Amino acid sequence: MALRTSPRTNERTHLRFAVACAAFASLLAAGAFAQGRDSREKNNPEAQYDAESNPIRRAKILGQLAPTEVTAASDEIKSDQNDQALARLQRVRDQVNETFQALNAMGVDPVKHSAGFRELQIGVRESIRRLDDIVFALPVDDRPPFEEVRTDLNNVETSLIDLLFPPQQKKHKDKSS
Repeated sequence: MALRTSPRTNERTHLRFAVACAAFASLLAAGAFAQGRDSREKNNPEAQYDAESNPIRRAKILGQLAPTEVTAASDEIKSDQNDQALARLQRVRDQVNETFQALNAMGVDPVKHSAGFRELQIGVRESIRRLDDIVFALPVDDRPPFEEVRTDLNNVETSLIDLLFPPQQKKHKDKSS
């Protein structure tokens, strides 16, 4: 004997199945969207930098991001977009200053715990080298704002080097004996 189901029960079952499928599909779509966003953040250092709150990790990201941003500014200058290039370089300078201040505020001894300080210094040094190439290629009249950014980056790099490699105090023997 086969069980008979009423047409009303069949409709309810089909409706429940359709709702369950729709809910499952929306969960899959939300997961794919979140995974896509996460992979975009991993592939986009600027998004990583903006999302990061730890000064050490921000410094490490910026150590890689700053030179690439200077290269992008160079490409903009080659396309006669000097204003956009300058804005990009000023943003990099501001990010470097902000990150440097955050590292200092941590109160960590960079000689003993150089993580973040070292990567930022290397990235800033490389950025300055690339920026020197940019400034040299510009007409003399267009150089001053770019040179100002370079000077600011150089000041931060000098401070980072001083923190990472403080001058050693020489021990002098007293010759008064």
